[in-house]
Amino acid sequence: MRKFLPLVLALVIMAPLSLVSSVVNAQGEPLSVTTNAATDVTCTSADLSASILANCPCVRSALSWDVYFEYGTTSGYYGKKTNTQTISVNTFSDSLTGLTSCTIYYARAVVTCTINALPYTFYGNEITINTKLSGCCLVVETGDPTGITCTSATLTGTITGGQGGPVGGYSCQCYDVYFEWGTTPNNWTNQTPTQQLCRPYTTFTASLALMPCVTYYVRAVAVCSDPIKLIEGSLIDAERRYGEGTIYYGEPVAFNTMFCCTSKTSSGGGTGWELTSTRPYLPPMFDIPSATVSATKAAPGEQVEVTATITNKGGSNGTTKVILYVNGQEADSKGIALASGQSTPVSFKVSRNDPGTYQVHINSVPAGSFTVDLFNSNDMLIYGSVALFAIGLIGLLYYLYKRRTTA
Repeated sequence: MRKFLPLVLALVIMAPLSLVSSVVNAQGEPLSVTTNAATDVTCTSADLSASILANCPCVRSALSWDVYFEYGTTSGYYGKKTNTQTISVNTFSDSLTGLTSCTIYYARAVVTCTINALPYTFYGNEITINTKLSGCCLVVETGDPTGITCTSATLTGTITGGQGGPVGGYSCQCYDVYFEWGTTPNNWTNQTPTQQLCRPYTTFTASLALMPCVTYYVRAVAVCSDPIKLIEGSLIDAERRYGEGTIYYGEPVAFNTMFCCTSKTSSGGGTGWELTSTRPYLPPMFDIPSATVSATKAAPGEQVEVTATITNKGGSNGTTKVILYVNGQEADSKGIALASGQSTPVSFKVSRNDPGTYQVHINSVPAGSFTVDLFNSNDMLIYGSVALFAIGLIGLLYYLYKRRTTA
C-alpha cells in the first residue's frame, strides 16, 4: 500500500488544478452555467431559466446541487435572490415578482454543490431585465407653448403610461400637476397654481404673464397624490400606500418673447410693445439623458469606457462642454457642437491604478461605478491551487527522502 502513496498524493494535489481549468477559460469567464434571456417580462415580473453544462463539476461529481438566481438594479452587485432549489437535472427556472416598473435589473444563475467535503459555487453569465416597457413608465411631457404674445403664453402638459402598480393596473390614481418656470436654465423660480389630474390620463394647461424680450424655460411637473393601495393577501391591516409623493418631471422647453422688442408710444403718452416681423430666437438646450460604464470591474491600469449621448433640444445651433467626473473630480472634458435637434455619442476612457471603487459622472448624469481589484476571485483560486500543489510537492519530496534514508 505504501508504494502507491506517492501516486495517490499526486492525484489529490492535481485535482484542484483540473477543477480550475473546467471552471474558467483563459479570460476568467465562467463556463459551467448559462443564464438564459428572461421571458414573459411585464412591468413587475419576469421568468428566468438557466442551463448547467455537462462540464460543470457539480454535474460530474455530485449527486445533487443547489440552484438559485441573484438579481438587483446594479450590474455585478445583486442584493436579492430567489428561493434555493435542490435539483439533480441540468436545467432550472424561477419567476421574479414584485419588480419595480420602469427599471433595469441584472440577474445571473448560481449553482452550488459539495465535492469531497469542499463547497463549490459556479456563476452564470449576467443578463439584463428591462421593465421599461410600453405603458410601464409614467411619462410627463412638456408641450411647446402656444398663443405666445409679448406678455403671455399658454402651457400644456401631458401624462401618459404609469402602469405596473403593485396590484396591477396603474400605480397612481391622481396627481397634483403644475408648471415650473424661470429665465435661467434649470433654475425654477416660479410655479403655476397646483391642479389635480385623475384617471383617465389627460392634459393640463396653465397661462403665464410674461415680460417682452425675455427667454423663458418651463417644465411640467406631476406629483402622485392618490396612490393605489396595496393589500397583501386578504389582510386589510397590511394595507400600505404605494408611490405617494413621487415626483415626475417633464423635459424643459425654452421659448421667448424676443420678437416683441420694438417699443411703441401710445397717443396717451404710455409706452407699450408691438410685434415685429423678427423670428423668435430659441436658444440651444443640451440634454444627456443617461450614461454608462463599459465594465464594473477592472485591473489596475485597465481602461474603462464611459459613454453617453448628448442632444441639442433647443431651437438653434450651439456648443457646450461635456465633462467627465471621477469621484467628483474633473478627469477629462470635450467640446461638442450640435445643430438644433441633432444628437451625437460622446465617450471617455478612464483608468485607475489604486484599488477601490470609483463613481463616474458625465456632467451631472451618473454613469455608474467601477472597482479596481488587485486580484479577482479566479486569480485567488488559481494561486491557491498552485500553492496547494507546491505544498504537496514538498510533502512528496520529503516522503521520498525519508523513505530513502530509512531503507
